[in-house]
Amino acid sequence: MNPIDPTHDTRTRLLLAAVQVFAAKNFEGSSIREIARQAGANSALIQYYFGGKEGLYLEAVKFVFAMGCDMLRDLPPLPAAGDAGARVQAVECLKAYIRNLVKVTYLAPRRMQDLYGPEVEQAAFSLWTREMQSLHPTVVDFIQEAIAPFMEYLRSCLLVLLPDLTEESLFRLSLSIQGQLTHLHSHMGLVKLRRSSVYTEPELDSLSEHFIQFSLRGLGIPEAFPLQGA
Repeated sequence: MNPIDPTHDTRTRLLLAAVQVFAAKNFEGSSIREIARQAGANSALIQYYFGGKEGLYLEAVKFVFAMGCDMLRDLPPLPAAGDAGARVQAVECLKAYIRNLVKVTYLAPRRMQDLYGPEVEQAAFSLWTREMQSLHPTVVDFIQEAIAPFMEYLRSCLLVLLPDLTEESLFRLSLSIQGQLTHLHSHMGLVKLRRSSVYTEPELDSLSEHFIQFSLRGLGIPEAFPLQGA
């Protein structure tokens, strides 16, 4: 693990060290002493700033999530089901959701790398990916609260477009749309292997449009069909 930049404040150094150590050794295999040593700080400060190891783990996961959590700021307001033009607005909201998530998938890791270096970025990716596979009890409430606005936004778009669906059907459709974007995020290495390069920032608009059209067609939304065969 790379040494932590001493110009960062102590709390940030502890968080960066925690991200690296937790990513490498899991919660159970990590020690407060090792994290403090990596941060160049007194281990007693972990208790002071975070209330102990579990508090530090929770804050480390929050720190990683914060790199992309401003996505909702750029989303248009959701229409009410009975509003005039609600269907058209819901389509635009769905498009915006997909575009923003593609952008976050690309930009958040680069933001982390620019601020804290490639080793921290890779550790952050590993830590987040593992948490999405098997949530540690310490972070369950936070993850539930953090992703709820995103999932509710997507569900609300679908509910306007397909009002007769059951909750389970809405959930499955949300999974299908989200799954495309999650795969892009978590399988960049595979993407590079199959197409010989990862997607670049100038390609994000066309990539977003692909996911948008694929999703709209899968939902059976007529607004998508004029572009078929283009």
